[in-house]
Amino acid sequence: MLKAFTGVNFLRAAVFVFAAAPAVCAAQQIDVRGDSAADGADGKRTEFTGNVVVRSGGVTVRADRLVVSAFAEGNTYRASGAPVLAECAECADVSLHLRAPEIIMRDGTGVLDAGGGVAVCAGADEVCERGRLNAESAVWRRDAGEMELHGAPVEGEWNPDDGGEPVSLRAESAAYFGKSGVLELRGGALVRRGGEEIRGGEIKINIKTGEISAGGGGDRVRGVFGDDG
Repeated sequence: MLKAFTGVNFLRAAVFVFAAAPAVCAAQQIDVRGDSAADGADGKRTEFTGNVVVRSGGVTVRADRLVVSAFAEGNTYRASGAPVLAECAECADVSLHLRAPEIIMRDGTGVLDAGGGVAVCAGADEVCERGRLNAESAVWRRDAGEMELHGAPVEGEWNPDDGGEPVSLRAESAAYFGKSGVLELRGGALVRRGGEEIRGGEIKINIKTGEISAGGGGDRVRGVFGDDG
C-alpha cells in the first residue's frame, strides 16, 4: 500500500508519501508524518499516531491519529483527534482554518469532509480577526476555494474592514466562495449589526467590498434599522 517510505529519524517520526491512483490524479501526492505508523495485516490499511501532519495541495491537516485505507478508486484518509485542524493560506484571499472531531480526505478529489461539529476561522487561527462560523458539518473544496457548511444552525460573526461592530450571522446553511469573496447564507438567513438587521431566504455578503444583498429562497426580505426608541 505504501507508495514510498522515506525514513524514520531520531525523533521516531514516520514519513510516508502516498500517490493518488493513476486513473484519478497521477500527479497528486499526500505527505503524511507521525510519531509512529503501522500497516494492517491485509496491506490495505496504515495507521499513523502521534503529532500527525498531512500536507497536500496547500492544505495542512494536524491530528492525533490518521487511518489510510486503500480502495480500488484510491486511498481514503480519516483524521481524528481533539480536535483535527485543517488550514490553508492559499485557498482564498484570507487564511482559513477548520476544526472538527474528524476530517476525511480522498485521493484525487481535493475535498475535505468534516463532521461532528465544526468551527471555521478566517484570518489568524488564534484570534479569527476576519470572522468565524460554527456548524454541524462542512465540505471544503480545496481546489475551487469553496466551503459549504450545514446544520444546527450555521452561526457566527464577520468583522468588516471598517473596524466597527462585528456582524452576527445565522442561517440553515452557508457557502463561502474564496475566489469572489462571497459568503452566502441560505434558509432563514439573518444578519445583524448593532440595532440593525436584515432577514431573508438568502443573504449574500461580499467579504472584499462589504456589500450585503438579500433575496431569493421564496421568502420576503425584512430590514430593521435604527433604535427601537
